[in-house]
Amino acid sequence: MFKPRFTLPALLTALTFGLGLAACDADSTFDARLTARALEIGDQWDSQGPAINGDFASCDAFWAERCAGLSAAACAVAQNRLICSPDPEGVAIADAYWTEVSTPVWRGVDVDGNRSPASDIGAPQGACEGLSAADPDACLRIADIAGHLYENLATYTKGSPAGGLGRLINGKGGAKIVGSIDPKSGDLVLGAADQLGWSAPLLAGVALDGGLVIEDNLIFSVRPNGTISLSSGDVVLMIDDNHWDDCVECDGTIDMPIEEYILIDG
Repeated sequence: MFKPRFTLPALLTALTFGLGLAACDADSTFDARLTARALEIGDQWDSQGPAINGDFASCDAFWAERCAGLSAAACAVAQNRLICSPDPEGVAIADAYWTEVSTPVWRGVDVDGNRSPASDIGAPQGACEGLSAADPDACLRIADIAGHLYENLATYTKGSPAGGLGRLINGKGGAKIVGSIDPKSGDLVLGAADQLGWSAPLLAGVALDGGLVIEDNLIFSVRPNGTISLSSGDVVLMIDDNHWDDCVECDGTIDMPIEEYILIDG
């Protein structure tokens, strides 16, 4: 399996360093990224945080600002990555893409922001449940491909030691990963990454075995900790560290405009 470049001890070291920086300007990193709002392609994934942010009294307040102007689906992608928890000085923000995954599960989010319940790591098909805005058959096809990619991740990431983003297409010799993306394609993960100003490398091109047939425009994401997502313009299936279950007020839907009410995953 794809090995993370940074493990939890390294992240805790970064936290110690990050707290010193946060004492001067705790929120500047996040504000700068949200102001820029443009996906950048680089050599590595960016690491957001970890840091203590004293500008927010609660995770509710943090997510209300971070998701302001985002669609419900983009907010869900952000909440899959950034973990907010209460802290005596405000809130603590950690980057889930860089932490070791203890209890991974599959989660699904559709274009309307509906979220699936947790699904067993060996059964991404379960992450299609409850996604009323996604075509059920298309979601299950994506889930089958996602399961294959995760089971064979070491094979498909040999040329991509930092992970990254790539596009799945059908070529003359069969399905393959192509190291090219279009942030304006309408893909849910790319759209969120572009709006949030993330940066990431591109995956190396590689042929996919298993007789896969790609019927949708799919984006494959491999994070530094070895978790993945597979997304289209209608749905994203993501591996999660189960921190959504800590949410007290979430019910899986957003009934009001994102600026007025945000599901909080603290």
